Amino acid sequence: MESIHALTLKRLVEVSPPSLWEYVKWEEGPGECLHRISALPGVSRTMLKRCRAWAEEILEKAVRKQLRILYPGDGLCPHDFLFVKPPIIVLFARGEVDVLKNPAIAVVGTRKPTRYGLRVVGHFSRFFAATGITLVSGMALGIDAAAHETTMDEGGFTIAVLGSGADMPYPRSNERIYRKIVEGKGCVVSEFPPGTTPRPYHFPLRNRVIAALARGVVVVEAPLGSGALITARHAADLGREVFAVTGSVFSSRSEGCHKLLEEGAAPALSPERIVEALFPGLHSFEAGNDATALTPEEMRVIESLNDSGLHVDELAELLGKSVNEMLVLLTEMELRGLIVTSGAYVYPGGRRS
Repeated sequence: MESIHALTLKRLVEVSPPSLWEYVKWEEGPGECLHRISALPGVSRTMLKRCRAWAEEILEKAVRKQLRILYPGDGLCPHDFLFVKPPIIVLFARGEVDVLKNPAIAVVGTRKPTRYGLRVVGHFSRFFAATGITLVSGMALGIDAAAHETTMDEGGFTIAVLGSGADMPYPRSNERIYRKIVEGKGCVVSEFPPGTTPRPYHFPLRNRVIAALARGVVVVEAPLGSGALITARHAADLGREVFAVTGSVFSSRSEGCHKLLEEGAAPALSPERIVEALFPGLHSFEAGNDATALTPEEMRVIESLNDSGLHVDELAELLGKSVNEMLVLLTEMELRGLIVTSGAYVYPGGRRS
């Protein structure tokens, strides 16, 4: 039922003026939000009825195409989807949707990379895969495709965000990558309904989904005017960290990255530094430890921590566990050097007092 409510809200937002966006917030679920919005002036019963009919039709298509319907608050989509403009209310997904729970970094860039750009994206993607981080990108030609493919070749997790329906691989030349993602340790998502073909205006919308799914965005190579810069702007608006790879001053394909650096983006000097900046403690193991042996729950604990520490009760609530269950998990993690505890507070591994 909540899927129908979320789809109805999605359609209502699409056919209403932007002034409605600020009301699209919920804690308990989209049904609660829909009930509240239905009482607003200008939202007629006829409009709601039409939106509901659309939602039922799209749900039927999604089921037929074997697509999952995800929405903020379902344990997979972050709540700050609702703070993007326009808000991201629904994602259609195919593949291993649990990868959405993992800590994630977006890697984006030009469709026409240089050999240097491909070398950088390969190096960064291999490291992220080895660290157990999910790589998010747009499955476009060039940097995106190389990031997805390298991650899968290394046995890592990846999410492809499309500017078409999640059942419509685009570009067609990347259909092999699409199949590899949905049949392996990855997921393809889109906010566009099943059967939707790509349109130019879809891609700026797609880019804000990429930004919202990741803790930070790495721009490898991007000329001025590149869609990767739109992703970076959305990331900055959401309070995400933006990293840009420096390139040759003679290369137009690095001009966008250099502009981001001028505007305050962090230089992407190494994948190790990026992981340490975004997920303190995640890469603080001794050399030789296997980070890919982390369970999804352990990854969520590490992702939640910062240098200020977090109370055991807060961690238990974040992970949906009892305090006793949380203490058992934390004890195992501390024995492996993944975290440090002090009283009832938990800190990233390697913290110094």
